[in-house]
Amino acid sequence: MAAWLSIEKDDLYDWCMPQVVDRLLEACKKVGSNDPFDGIKAAIVSTIRSRIASCGSNVLSADAGLVPPEFKALACLRIIVALQGRLSKTDNSDAFALTDDTKTLLRTLEDDLIAASQCELTVTKPDDEADADDTQGPTVMPSIRARTRRFESPDFGSTDAIGGYSEGFSTGFPV
Repeated sequence: MAAWLSIEKDDLYDWCMPQVVDRLLEACKKVGSNDPFDGIKAAIVSTIRSRIASCGSNVLSADAGLVPPEFKALACLRIIVALQGRLSKTDNSDAFALTDDTKTLLRTLEDDLIAASQCELTVTKPDDEADADDTQGPTVMPSIRARTRRFESPDFGSTDAIGGYSEGFSTGFPV
């Protein structure tokens, strides 16, 4: 078991040059009235965790703000992309564009998350496992049963779906 990680602003520096991250955060603050980092981080961490939880054999950390170490890079890159999305072309957002190598890494990490959600990739188990009842519902196969259909006719009474009449008389025509 290993410790899952919290994503902090300083973690973004590992995936993008620090001066670019700082300029990006400042540009986002100018567009909006507050620092968008915490809200974006919470949404992205929640999305990653829900994808991981979609495989029944994966175990989540009890702390809802943590991600497994193998998805730290994905969380950081998604945050950077989300911050870029807050800027319009007039805000010089091209200055914050991801390199082709970073885009390739992001696609690879997204594929890994999909594989983890489909139980094709093992996710690191956390030190503080969440209670299974808190993270996933019961795995019960749904069953669907058809009801017998009944049709009402003012002239002939009611019928079932097979065409037999329960009242009145039969015309011999299927319903």
